[in-house]
Amino acid sequence: MGHQTRRISSSTGRRLMVSDNFYTRHLLARALLKFTDGEARLLGTVRLNLVDKWNRKELTAAVARVSEIERSSWELVAAVDVEPGLAANIQRHNQRQRRIPKAKRTVYTPTVTISPFAGYIVFKDKQAVIFYTNDLKCTPPTSVLNCNDPRAIACVHGLYPIRRWTGSEIMHRTTFMVPTLVAAYNLAMNAVDRVDQLRSTNPTRRKEMRLSMSMLTWALELCALNAFALLRKVHPTGAASVSVREFKRRLAEALTAPALQQRQHGEGVSKRKRVQSLVSVVGNIGSRHILTPNSTTKSSGQLKCLLCSMQGLQRRSRWGCASCERGFHVECFAAFHFRDVFLAAATPSVREALDHVCAAAAGNQPFCVRTKHNNSITPVSNIILPQ
Repeated sequence: MGHQTRRISSSTGRRLMVSDNFYTRHLLARALLKFTDGEARLLGTVRLNLVDKWNRKELTAAVARVSEIERSSWELVAAVDVEPGLAANIQRHNQRQRRIPKAKRTVYTPTVTISPFAGYIVFKDKQAVIFYTNDLKCTPPTSVLNCNDPRAIACVHGLYPIRRWTGSEIMHRTTFMVPTLVAAYNLAMNAVDRVDQLRSTNPTRRKEMRLSMSMLTWALELCALNAFALLRKVHPTGAASVSVREFKRRLAEALTAPALQQRQHGEGVSKRKRVQSLVSVVGNIGSRHILTPNSTTKSSGQLKCLLCSMQGLQRRSRWGCASCERGFHVECFAAFHFRDVFLAAATPSVREALDHVCAAAAGNQPFCVRTKHNNSITPVSNIILPQ
């Protein structure tokens, strides 16, 4: 969601996120607002025990007052922000208090300010419910505003009618005028409940014991239900006869059609290559160029690698070619003697080394390589297998 205004701008300059009481926090709303360049606002119910201590005192008193009055009454409690750098300020205050006698020491009182466009709506339905939003129309002028105050009504974007059963009706529900933000929350959460109902009626389950698979199927379910809702919105007449189950079946067929076609034509999952039999492998290579360990009888066994020397590198190896009588690393021996194999899919470093080999064969070698007889190469006749 971060910086989405740079890609897809909103016509109103804001986007409203609705959450339940497990996620709604004043600190989360501030972080989300900053992360989205001041665009995404938060609206949701609140658990009183999860409210930060700077707002809990006023909110607890408001809940106690609203619980004792009639249904559909409400109060607006302004959200407050504590001063930045609170921990450092408390530490400096405590350091200064050490010089004062204990009887005259005081506790640090932080400065709190009303947060702009943020507040708590304590609404009395069957019981007191706490709503939080940082999408108020204006910043509350005082800490607490009553529902009869015109300033409170202006802050919550006015009033909107909702209907409730109170127990005294016969045919029709009673209409209450409530803050518009409360009605907006009910509208959004009704859609969430509808999605949960559709998911439980037409579930997609596959190895649900694994958390990763459960999260994947949940995301796929939401994508499919959102696509179904968009289809009903764009083509209301054509999609009216299509159920959610039928839509998901067609969607699954469309997504798996390429794989099914490949399987029918025998071009599906490539099979693992079969290992060659020993009969076809033994004696297949007749070259005398064999990589052998260098002898340490007359020297240390460390010989300069021929391919490394062609690149101007002074590196030694304990291996050598019995036919070339030159030292080689295992990788350099393979690239030097099987050049055509490596050219098919060579890395940049291997290709550069092979270019030096071609230049040496053409007499354009950039680095001088000494040709010196040595006694460290182990002849093929002296090779002893491990026992």
